[in-house]
Amino acid sequence: TNGGASITSIGGNVSVIGTAGSGIGGDHHGVRVFNAASISAGSSGTVTVSGTGGGPAATGGCFGVDVRASGAIITSSGGNVSVTGQGGTCIQNNGVVLAGPTSGTPTTITSGGSGTVTVTGTGNGVSGSSIDDGVTLAVLARITSGGSGAVQVTGTAGNSAGSAGVQLFTGAAAPSINSGGGPITVTGTSATGLGIVTATSSQIAPSPSAAVTMIADSMIVLPAPVGATA
Repeated sequence: TNGGASITSIGGNVSVIGTAGSGIGGDHHGVRVFNAASISAGSSGTVTVSGTGGGPAATGGCFGVDVRASGAIITSSGGNVSVTGQGGTCIQNNGVVLAGPTSGTPTTITSGGSGTVTVTGTGNGVSGSSIDDGVTLAVLARITSGGSGAVQVTGTAGNSAGSAGVQLFTGAAAPSINSGGGPITVTGTSATGLGIVTATSSQIAPSPSAAVTMIADSMIVLPAPVGATA
């Protein structure tokens, strides 16, 4: 979806499944939600998004799910939201990417009401690939629940050196993983880098106070998230 386009329902469940193709250059993402586009469900409908990156390609990214630019959103009105991404076989093969703007409306995966949010990303990695994070949030990007629902983020890095299971990048603005009150669990695994990486000013924290659990084989957390247990 692109440029304000939407996939939605009045109250039924919504499922979007994408598998990217191959090519010698450019990007080959399984599912892309770009520039104020949205995937949503009304009433108590659930939202399920699953993407597999393509490739091989000499340049570009092959992300499983790419949510990018101001206002891009995956959400529900009250049902559970699940996003799953598997990286492809290009230069960058992240599982799930949220790449927000430097200002304006955040790039977001969220839910309404008591709906839970589950994001699962698996980086792939091939010879010569540069970054294969499981789940990446960059700049003004948010994973959250709009109400009391729990938030679970799980990332498994691919094989390229330095790839992280779950990584939060800052720039002119900072990304966050939070909730409207439900517990947060972030799990990151990497054989070549760190399980969880948060840059200064990024945040993993509930609002209001609730349990935050971080599970990783190794992590760098700057600053320390509120109430986190590692």
